[in-house]
Amino acid sequence: MQFQHAIQNYRFNVLLASSNAHGFHYYSIDFDKTNHPIDIFRFTSKCQLHMVSCDGLIGSYDFGINMICLSNPSTLEYKYISTLNSNEPFNRNSLLRYGVLYDWKIDDYKLLKLVADTEFSVTSEVWVCRLGSNSWDSIGNIPYNVRDINFSEKPLNGIIHWIGNTKVIVSFDIVEERFEERIKEIQIPCCYLEDGLYSCKDMRVGLLGEDLYLSVHARHERNIDLWVMTDYGDIDSWTKIFSLSKDDVNFDRLLPLHYLYKNREILLQGVSSKGKQDALVSYNPNSGRLMTLDIPCIPKRFYATTFV
Repeated sequence: MQFQHAIQNYRFNVLLASSNAHGFHYYSIDFDKTNHPIDIFRFTSKCQLHMVSCDGLIGSYDFGINMICLSNPSTLEYKYISTLNSNEPFNRNSLLRYGVLYDWKIDDYKLLKLVADTEFSVTSEVWVCRLGSNSWDSIGNIPYNVRDINFSEKPLNGIIHWIGNTKVIVSFDIVEERFEERIKEIQIPCCYLEDGLYSCKDMRVGLLGEDLYLSVHARHERNIDLWVMTDYGDIDSWTKIFSLSKDDVNFDRLLPLHYLYKNREILLQGVSSKGKQDALVSYNPNSGRLMTLDIPCIPKRFYATTFV
């Protein structure tokens, strides 16, 4: 009830991960207020930079010890969970992707692991680990190599999404018990299907609030497009939120993070290149205004995610 109340009132935090000569650092920015954030605290973690999140939990993979660090940034509590079962050998050639999600059928959180034996494998094996068990169970294979999968770090009701090689959104339902019903495809806006200037590598799928989004930032085009699917699964509900010039916004990519207020103002990460500063920015869909938030001590380069 507390969690749902926080979501309904747009109360959330942003977690930034950044690295320097002293290791990896995590910065928590409090958006649990109606004004812009001003308070930042920092703590050092041994975990690697890439993070996945679900509700108030953050998962980070430690490449050095084959562990996932599962943490609660609100309490600064954390635990390490092995990425291997006992007596399971480590395959140095394998390719891995991880996630964390909530299984509403059993009222428990799960860790997700996708494993391809080599970079040339045509399938990947799917493993899940209930947090209370600390053991991994295989639930089948998907006809994709994780090398080609950059799935959304946030699941939607136990469903993860990624962009397929044929410019289609692939969804995989971890909660669904029948494996043949777990994999489905969602068509992207048709304007990109026949246009050879856009490839799957120019697209990113994710979750904005409870809506699926598609961000398009083609290298050969000067615009950044953002689409939101307002009715999940209905391809006619794709709605373009903006199409902004890279020259005008001074960013190469704009990655949605969260809705800020009830007026559907959007918080995004502005990703720069050529040594420029990354930033957190807000976009007002009513005025079309993009504004960089003035946050003190923000790192120059970072990876961002949100938690409640």
